[in-house]
Amino acid sequence: MAQNHASNEMMTSFLQMLVSLILVKNPFETHGTIMQMIVITLVIYIVASIIEDKLKSCDSNYKTIVGNTRFLIGSLAIVQLVWILVPNFGRLLLNLWVCAFIWAAWDLYQDLCKLLHKAFQYLKKLAEDIIHKLRRLDTVVLHTRNEPPNDLPE
Repeated sequence: MAQNHASNEMMTSFLQMLVSLILVKNPFETHGTIMQMIVITLVIYIVASIIEDKLKSCDSNYKTIVGNTRFLIGSLAIVQLVWILVPNFGRLLLNLWVCAFIWAAWDLYQDLCKLLHKAFQYLKKLAEDIIHKLRRLDTVVLHTRNEPPNDLPE
């Protein structure tokens, strides 16, 4: 957890440094589209960070998924900022980021499959337990109907 916190602080510091360098060039006039993408990326990053913190507090299985998403989005923001400062190097970083995204998407797919498998196994066990209890209840009801009542006069 300390490593995750340190990487989060390092990424935040790096983003702040790049933003301060970018603001010197006034990129909203020259790189309007990229700046819009950066703003959207940073909003998603902040939301993912908040969600990750809330999932950590309840020890959820989804915290690694959200953490990986947050890391990818944060690195995308860095790549976009570098793209403005050094366009050719930024394009290279963007290509590397796409490869990392594909790799992370594959891991995410595998994690989601595992979670769905666990959920379906739980539902299957729950349904089997309910069916077993209903059969036992049905047997008890049939058994009591076949017995003659004890309180009727003969």
